[in-house]
Amino acid sequence: WPFCLDVTDPSGPTFLWEFSAIDLFREPDAQTAVQIGRILDALTKKPRWAAFISTGKMADKDQYPAVYLLDMSDGSVITRVALDEDVDLNGDEILDAGEAGYGRGGILSGPPAVVDSNDNGLVDRLYVGSNRGHVYKVNLPDDPETSGHLTHCVLNTDFTDAEGNQIPVEQRRNAIYTMPTVFVENSIGEDGNLDSRIRIVFGTGESTHENGGIEGSDTRNYILSYVDTAATGECNPNKHELDWFFELEENHKVYAPIVSAAGRLYFGTTTTEVDDQCADLRTENDDFGLLTVMDLEGVVYLTRRMGNVHIAPLIEDQ
Repeated sequence: WPFCLDVTDPSGPTFLWEFSAIDLFREPDAQTAVQIGRILDALTKKPRWAAFISTGKMADKDQYPAVYLLDMSDGSVITRVALDEDVDLNGDEILDAGEAGYGRGGILSGPPAVVDSNDNGLVDRLYVGSNRGHVYKVNLPDDPETSGHLTHCVLNTDFTDAEGNQIPVEQRRNAIYTMPTVFVENSIGEDGNLDSRIRIVFGTGESTHENGGIEGSDTRNYILSYVDTAATGECNPNKHELDWFFELEENHKVYAPIVSAAGRLYFGTTTTEVDDQCADLRTENDDFGLLTVMDLEGVVYLTRRMGNVHIAPLIEDQ
């Protein structure tokens, strides 16, 4: 569980608070960290610092995953956002009994990616994935002059990319185990107003925990890049579009965060079926990982075989 220290004096840090909840327990598949950001206080309409924490394994399988927002000054709960949105899974545009409640019991993919999309100094949205294959979007009000309220939805409901290529129906809800990588690509429109454009990139992969696992051995995983052009505070599936996707090699999955630097994406894959961080290309079996470098349009520049990649690559500009 998270705790907070005052390190104003590095030689004598002071304990401030800790927070615990039964739904913060996490499997090895989806480790997490606390994200920090400034939000608009709903009551005072003034900024306040908040900690964002994803729930882990749900004690009650009928519960939906959630994101806690804690007051950084004392660790008290500002709100707990239950991510209870249900979506059509098989593409028939009907929410049937098997699809309703599909997100219940889901494990969120580490910390949420918190975003200040309009550069006003306040977090106005966050994105977080789950092992149910959903990427959730949560909108936070950030304008003190309006009476906006918190909303949320599932981002990834479009599975046809900009060139008309489709992800197979059976692969559309592959598990997500890492925090999405987010880019703000806004521009100023002809009317002088801000045209919002947020790019969200994430990878998929079945569970590597020997006691877990949602997908089967025939699962094919992907790197997916969505573009969110919805205005601040808006949930609109018609503005949450799949821009491109990249199919990984057979049996490869993404278990470590995608790193961005200088307009490039760096990510590693793994082929281990259990959480064996010592398995690499020197083993006598076929387990190995790939390090791949691509641009923001999905064009691959480099692929190198190496050991199974369980942590994000470290990128250095020399």
